Amino acid sequence: MDLSGLTEDVFRSTDEIVKRIFNHRPFLEAELQTMVRNFDFDERDELQEIHRKIVHIKDQSFNEIENRCQPLEKANLHVDKLEKLIDQILDSETANESERKNRLSQYTAQKSEDLIKFMEQINSQIDNIDNSYMNAKKEIDIKYKNIKK
Repeated sequence: MDLSGLTEDVFRSTDEIVKRIFNHRPFLEAELQTMVRNFDFDERDELQEIHRKIVHIKDQSFNEIENRCQPLEKANLHVDKLEKLIDQILDSETANESERKNRLSQYTAQKSEDLIKFMEQINSQIDNIDNSYMNAKKEIDIKYKNIKK
């Protein structure tokens, strides 16, 4: 008996058996074809209906958004106008603020001068009163001394 030929046949047969066991391609192809057929018939209509609904919602939403945006665009124009007016007011207030600061500094300077003059007058009057008092005291002292003599 030729054992080498026999072992070769056994290995070849074993190899074919292993290839057939682990070769899933025919099985997978058959399963995929079945899924495609079932998908085509069962779910195609559902997907088309879903697609129609999505397109309808999209169109309807787009129109609704467009309709809602028109007043917003008008409002945006009004906001732009208001922003320009506010900028103009702020600019004029900035100019007025510097003018008010100048007036305030002039007023403060004038009132400071008036206060200084007033204080000088008060001090002058106090000095006059002090001098009058001293003169009166001297006169009284002289008259008192003359009376005592």
